[in-house]
Amino acid sequence: MLKTMENSKLDKLIDLKTWKKIQDKFSQVIINTIQTIDEKGNIIIKSGDFPFYCQIIQSKDKCNKCHKCRKEKFEELKNKEDEILIYYCPFGLLNIMVPVKVKDEQIGAVLCSSVVKKTRNVPLCRRVSEEIKVEAMELLDAIKEIKIRETTDVEKIATLLYSLSQTIPGLVHEKHTTDKKVSELEILHKITGLLNSTLNTEKIFKSMINFTIDSGIGDACSITIFDKENKRYVLNEKNIPKQYAEFEKEIMTDVLKTRDNVFIPFISSDERFKSDSNINIYSSSISLPIKINDVIIGAITIYSNSIDKLKDNIDFLSIIANQSAMAIQNARQYSKIKQLAITDNLTSLYNRRYFMELLKNEVIRSGRAKKPLSVALLDIDNFGNYNNTHGHPMGDRLLRELADILKSNIRSIDTVGRYGGEEFIIVLPEANPDEAAIAGERIRKAVEEQYFEGEEEQPNGSVTISLGVATCINNSLNHEELIKEADKALYKAKNAGKNKVITSIIVDKNLGAISKDISKDKK
Repeated sequence: MLKTMENSKLDKLIDLKTWKKIQDKFSQVIINTIQTIDEKGNIIIKSGDFPFYCQIIQSKDKCNKCHKCRKEKFEELKNKEDEILIYYCPFGLLNIMVPVKVKDEQIGAVLCSSVVKKTRNVPLCRRVSEEIKVEAMELLDAIKEIKIRETTDVEKIATLLYSLSQTIPGLVHEKHTTDKKVSELEILHKITGLLNSTLNTEKIFKSMINFTIDSGIGDACSITIFDKENKRYVLNEKNIPKQYAEFEKEIMTDVLKTRDNVFIPFISSDERFKSDSNINIYSSSISLPIKINDVIIGAITIYSNSIDKLKDNIDFLSIIANQSAMAIQNARQYSKIKQLAITDNLTSLYNRRYFMELLKNEVIRSGRAKKPLSVALLDIDNFGNYNNTHGHPMGDRLLRELADILKSNIRSIDTVGRYGGEEFIIVLPEANPDEAAIAGERIRKAVEEQYFEGEEEQPNGSVTISLGVATCINNSLNHEELIKEADKALYKAKNAGKNKVITSIIVDKNLGAISKDISKDKK
């Protein structure tokens, strides 16, 4: 929670603690930042991290344009009939805003921000760079880390976000809610967490069935997925006899035809139900479609001996079906999304965010092993000149070629990532100062000896790099401090004439670093 507004309508009418748990789970499923704002545009709850692109802007946005935009759009949303507002923020990212209503009064809004739809607005990035005084390359590199969303993805997120904002506030408004609604809320929170915790579709289906029965709404449950086999999932075949399974097949036809819930109040009276026995286990049923991008991929069927239970809980069951659809979509796209989340699109190296997590773990590991840890930070000398002379496509090719050289000149236990723009970073576990220096010089020389198209027009007649290498002997530095020391060494290498390797040895953080020009020694 970023800001608590005393006496605000949100605080009075919504159990914000419970709301945040649900919003956090939703953010994890759609892999996007979600915010709840009040009528003044203040962010009350934030779920998920802002992309690095937004973090840069927030640190430089002195006019607070983002806050003003949220406030203006909140007012615009009040007068919008369809209650879904999709707009671009002042810095070029797509936002989806839906109202939070209690008793038909808009007391807040839910905002899915930082969405990049189809193509990234490169000209806008350049305009933003001039406005907030940040290098355009840094912004362009940062925005590339944001996953591109297709139109169908944006529409799906908007629909699910609207469902969340319209249904859940009714369950969490006024902290003294009924026992039934509290029970529903707890079950929903649990099933959201469980569905999001697995990428195995069969486990997802079993979780849905378990929770539907545990909630007390239904006595039995099955899930049918519409594919070549029309596979059907149940916990125990004995709980749903053959005659009900055959009945379900007929009902699935209606689900596909109507694209809506199919409620059967009296199964035994339905002409589609065929039974050789006079004993009927279940009196009623409801089948709800499971949709992904408005395509029906399956249906969940709940059986009960209480018509009222099914009728009274249709909205709640619809939420479970929606949550399930998101979990299934998440599972299906997991491999692709995981790779996109940790990889820089241009160079196929690890991106900055993932690398920082990896470095954190390496710092912890080296501390346990009582081994030194080295980090090398490098960038291309006069890269701006190369870009201006040959254009960005050739500049991109240079970055890709450099990435290949780096991967070819490190040990199997080393890891290289793209830090930002023309900067790259390498972690060298257990490398002592001499080993780290040798690795840095090997990489510098490999780049110097490699021919790159158009390099003759560079100031020194070739493409070169400068490196700053920091080694911490006693693990007294954290990951950010280690990078800072490497950055200081890189700065010295630049000031010393470029195409150099400067090392920084830290015996202990309370002692001064020992700096050395390795390239000078080699000449």
